Amino acid sequence: MADRQTTGGYPKLAQVITADLPLLAQASPGSRVHFRLVTLREAQEQLLQRELELRRLRLVLQHV
Repeated sequence: MADRQTTGGYPKLAQVITADLPLLAQASPGSRVHFRLVTLREAQEQLLQRELELRRLRLVLQHV
């Protein structure tokens, strides 16, 4: 899936950070989406935090 056509295409106005993709995927049609500016470091930290939470959840579920 290319980000643009070979002839150029349109500029990206916004991008959803990887950590928020599951939340966006669960949004209902017609839901309002708000973007805010984050640094690359913030996006990486949020992804790491989400991965740690998922890891903890897996551990808990293994002992149930």
